[in-house]
Amino acid sequence: MPRLLLVTDHVPPRPGIATIRSRQLIQRLPEFGWDVDVFTQRHAEWEPSVPVYSSAGADYTALVKRSLRLGSAQAEDGGIISASQRRRGMKAWAFQTGYAVTEYATRRFGWIRDGVPALRDLLASGRYDAVLSTSPPESAHAIVALANGARVPWVADFRDLWRRDHLWRTSPVRVAADSILESAALRGASAITTVSQPYVRLLQRRYPGRHVAAIPNAFDAAEWSEVPFERSDLFRIVYAGQFYDGRSPELLLRTLESLIARRLLPRSRVRFDVYGCTERWLRDLIARYNLEGVVHIHALIPRSEVMRRLRRANLLLLALWNHPSEEGMYTGKVFEYLGARRPIIAVDGPQVSVIDDLLERTGAGKRHHDEETLARAVLEGFEAHERGEIVTIPLEQTLAFESAALARGFCSVLEAIRAHA
Repeated sequence: MPRLLLVTDHVPPRPGIATIRSRQLIQRLPEFGWDVDVFTQRHAEWEPSVPVYSSAGADYTALVKRSLRLGSAQAEDGGIISASQRRRGMKAWAFQTGYAVTEYATRRFGWIRDGVPALRDLLASGRYDAVLSTSPPESAHAIVALANGARVPWVADFRDLWRRDHLWRTSPVRVAADSILESAALRGASAITTVSQPYVRLLQRRYPGRHVAAIPNAFDAAEWSEVPFERSDLFRIVYAGQFYDGRSPELLLRTLESLIARRLLPRSRVRFDVYGCTERWLRDLIARYNLEGVVHIHALIPRSEVMRRLRRANLLLLALWNHPSEEGMYTGKVFEYLGARRPIIAVDGPQVSVIDDLLERTGAGKRHHDEETLARAVLEGFEAHERGEIVTIPLEQTLAFESAALARGFCSVLEAIRAHA
């Protein structure tokens, strides 16, 4: 079988949504005719659970993390922002600015010094028919660009875009720097992959004539095979993860307050659980809508337990950001929700979103911009629960977003660049 070298900083059991794409490539590509080796950075916090080649890397954010008493996983989960917000004024600004600058340097350059010579030896060995780098961090692409003197066919995969000039809040300095770095790094790439068609169109405008393909993230049905569907005594809505980038549960909270006030939803029969966000602003929002005792917020819990609680829920909340740049953004959360196969209520987001197509194709739910339509969805879920129904999404409707589809998509791209090598 042809052999692929996967260059990624996210290898199991490293926590976080970014690891899922790498894990699925490692597990599923052999089923489609590709053996996979992995090249990654060494991290003190965890040991890879799969065989890997590795090199050291530099973490320039370490000083800021130590100042805020955070580990790497906490910082990745948004802890750096919440910890800095506990400080006031100039001190908070200094911590956030220091982290932003050092995180930028880490993601672009942190792997280069040690990664390039180690990767160069692997690619020069003649063992590999293709190399696939996936970002973030963007240094995964940079080290392949610098190390691939052997000209092994190369796919550069973007889980998130490198250049973010489509975001209004990105500084002009960062846009200019990333434009130069991205263009230089991708000069030798045989193909580019990303997660959605809007992102494909954006990259094709930047790199006319290049092979760019959309391969969405995915869930792994096998992971969920032992997680039971359960019925709770209470009608349960669940959100798992942080709220960030303008995402908020406010529309749902406002809707719940209204339904309870109009006695359409018994206060004692409904519960909204948030796992992973315990911020003060969320507590204040809950109090504003008089939903203490209805909304319960929890710290992070193990993913295995999150999966059980998703399958026990009647509705799963997906919160989006109201900005046009989000048109092509699939949140990692939506694929976890597809794995849970419980109805999804998505709120907010831009006028057009890839989420709408996903929800329509899978029959997993709808997106709501107003209280009226969201209230109907909540009441329909509540009435089904009171009838004793356990509403699930049929597995066959979700298979376009299962990990086999992801592996098949990458296999197609890999075979194409091999054919043109």
